[in-house]
Amino acid sequence: MDGKVILITGAAGTGKSTLVRTLLERARPFKRVDYGQLLREHKLRQTGVEISYDELRRDSASVISPQDVAAVDEWLIGQLPTWRTEGNIVIDSHPVTKEVFGFRITPFSLDQVHRIGFDAILVLVGEPNTLAQRIAEDPHGRPNVDAFQSGFQVQLQAAVAVIYAIVCGRPCFAIDTTRSTAEDVSGIALDLLRKVGVPFEEIDGTAQPIS
Repeated sequence: MDGKVILITGAAGTGKSTLVRTLLERARPFKRVDYGQLLREHKLRQTGVEISYDELRRDSASVISPQDVAAVDEWLIGQLPTWRTEGNIVIDSHPVTKEVFGFRITPFSLDQVHRIGFDAILVLVGEPNTLAQRIAEDPHGRPNVDAFQSGFQVQLQAAVAVIYAIVCGRPCFAIDTTRSTAEDVSGIALDLLRKVGVPFEEIDGTAQPIS
């Protein structure tokens, strides 16, 4: 099977992880690649110290270096040919992290994007006040942000996603998750993936609340 590589990205609070989980519940064959988990595993191998998701989200720049990101990028790219034979690959990743000084962006390089060859790119966006409120109510280690910071992060994530799309010659779809239910968002995503030629079979699934 020649599986497709799909990137799902988005700022904190847009429901990226919820969408990925829901897609796996509603359709197959999809393999989730959790970039944050890959970083945690890499640091454990390198240092013997386990980093929690909360630490990863709260202290990103102090615990994860650009060299760590580059190493995980190369490992991931090396796995893609094998994974493609097994089904579609959904990369759950966001290169923009909130830091004490503002934001850090650690994207794939242009060469890496060429080698990955994304087949579809979905970037989740939303109304800044709503996203900031979601994070305040259910942080999961994510730093609190105000509406300006949330909106700026949305724009940065979208800009990176558009660059990836330009390099790959593919469309980039921005889905507003603050004006739709989680079930609606997953339905929109599946419809878009179908239209760009991603092969999958829908199965029964239950959408979860966006978080």
